This record gives sequence, C-alpha cells and structure tokens, in this order.
Amino acid sequence: MNMSNQARNALLTPYQLGDLSLRNRIVMAPLTRTRAENPGHVPNELMVEYYAQRTSAGLTISEGTWVSEEAQGWYGVPGIYNEEQAQAWRRVTDAVHARGGRIFVQLWHQGGVSHPSVYPDSRQPVAPSAINPEQLVNIRGGQVMSGVPRAMSKEDIRRTVADFKNASRLALDAGFDGIQLQAGYVYLFNQFLHDWPVRDILWMFHFDVIHHRGQLSTYLRPMGAIVPSIYGKSGDENGGGEVVQTAR
Repeated sequence: MNMSNQARNALLTPYQLGDLSLRNRIVMAPLTRTRAENPGHVPNELMVEYYAQRTSAGLTISEGTWVSEEAQGWYGVPGIYNEEQAQAWRRVTDAVHARGGRIFVQLWHQGGVSHPSVYPDSRQPVAPSAINPEQLVNIRGGQVMSGVPRAMSKEDIRRTVADFKNASRLALDAGFDGIQLQAGYVYLFNQFLHDWPVRDILWMFHFDVIHHRGQLSTYLRPMGAIVPSIYGKSGDENGGGEVVQTAR
C-alpha cells in the first residue's frame, strides 16, 4: 500500500520532543554494525562517518552499546563505560549535531546470551538464572551456541545497576541527547521474565525505555529493583515505554 501524500507530509513535519526540536518524525532504529573491532570497544572514525551520514532522520538511536565489560556478548560492539569510549562517542555526537541531527544511545547488556570466549579472562557470562538461553552468540570469526551462565548474586545485580548508572552519566556527558534502554528480545532485562525451558511458545516481552536528560518512573515492576535505580523515582515528560509481545 502506497503512503498517501498527506501521511508522507505529516511524517516529514517537525516534532517537539520535550525540549528537543526534531526536523521530522522519522526515527532511525538501532542497528548493530560491529565496527568497534578493537580490544577497548572504542568507537572509531568509520562510526563517526556512519552516524553523520544518517542525520536526515529526526532522531537516531545508536547501535546497542555495552554498559560494562561484563555486559558484552557480540563481537565488534562499542562500549560506553569508560572515559576513552565516552570521548570517542563525543566525536560521533558532535558530527551528528553539526548536521542538525539528534541522537540517543541504546544501553545494552546481553546477560546469558554471551560466551566465555568474548571475555579476556574467559569468565562465565552472568544471567538471572543458571539456565542456558540456547542462543547463537556472535564472536570473532563466526557464531557459537551460548552455554550455562552464572546465576547473578545480589552483589552482581547491585554492580549491574551501578554499571547502567555510570553508562548513562558518561553518555550524557558525551553529548547524547537521551538514552534508550535495551530491555527486549532475549537480553538481560528480558531474561528476568523468561521461562527459558518453554521453547514451543515463547512470549517475548519487548520493553524499550526512552530517557531524555531527566528521570523516569518505574515502568516494569518485575525489574523494579533495577529501573528506578537508573532513572530515579520521579517522572519525565520526555520518557516513554513500549511493550510488544511476539511468539515463535
């Protein structure tokens, strides 16, 4: 079905998102590009060029970005958990802003959908339970099947909460206009909701939280110990959430 001229014109009209003025209502979704192929997971000049070329969208959501070394589970994905990475992301955000664009970072933790080979010390990935999610993990040179992760302790959860808070601070300091939390598909946050052994009918609750330079209320009660610690207890007019159920 062809989009009507009226709908097309509406899509291209400016939009006010809180105090952000977007040139149109188009949002570029996160796309994993695997171009940070270096030991430090540092964004590079190719990524600066990539994001600068896509500023015709009103808002760009970055590729998923690790909140810690422990969060990783996909070769070539960048991080936002130390100053070197934040300074490299600053080159990206400066390039986007120079062309009149706006950009949010997507914070990511893969939980048990990972593999010891992605870590320098070959550690076990962490997850809510010691249950193999049975997912393919993208490593250098190919894919391997996930294994049994280590069940998170209370201290692990506290550390992970602190990792998200740290990544959020670094992202805003690096010039991102806002934050999206990757809380869907088969990754860490959604692993708290999954009954992994049920394979025939698997309901996947997709919950993306958009945060714009403020604080969000608790949106997902099963993760109530994590989300409020990242975003705080007060609401933000530029926050939003989406819940989508899909089955396979």
